[in-house]
Amino acid sequence: PVSASGQTSRTGYVPGETIRVQVMADNKSNILIKPVRMSLVQTQTYKADKLLIGVEEKEFKYVLKTHESVDPLEPGESDSYDVAFEIPALPPSELELCTKIDIGYSIQIEVPPKGCHIDLEVAVPIIIGTIPIGSTFSNLKERIFQGEKTLFSQEGGAMEMRALLSKPKEENKDQNLYPDLPPPSY
Repeated sequence: PVSASGQTSRTGYVPGETIRVQVMADNKSNILIKPVRMSLVQTQTYKADKLLIGVEEKEFKYVLKTHESVDPLEPGESDSYDVAFEIPALPPSELELCTKIDIGYSIQIEVPPKGCHIDLEVAVPIIIGTIPIGSTFSNLKERIFQGEKTLFSQEGGAMEMRALLSKPKEENKDQNLYPDLPPPSY
């Protein structure tokens, strides 16, 4: 038989963090296993109330990022993989007040045997949130301000926005982005 398992250090993450996944694949069969694939997957479920039918659901899965092992897994071999996924800008899991849309995320591990056989698929569910865990926030904040290639520096206008915000107020005073708009009244 063929088996696989995956594990992460925790289940909750925010955009900009890195998910580190440890994957173990064991091929105790006599069939060659093609390279093992590990993917970050988003699942969107839409619900609609139908008058006579009840609730109709449609589910869509999107592969956001994928890593593939270099070598196939020979019969009788076992291997482990350490994979890192950097989380891009994503909507959070489990929208609190929305009953019509569900968003979920998982690390999908696929072990595809060569030939006409069924692929082994293992899902490791994760949660994408908006507020980082306190112990990881300082690491995330350091990465942002040190200019590491994270979610925030990949945006096209992020560098321009930082430059604009870091200018002294005298330089920004003469810029009027909306000349026809009256000044705010408080």
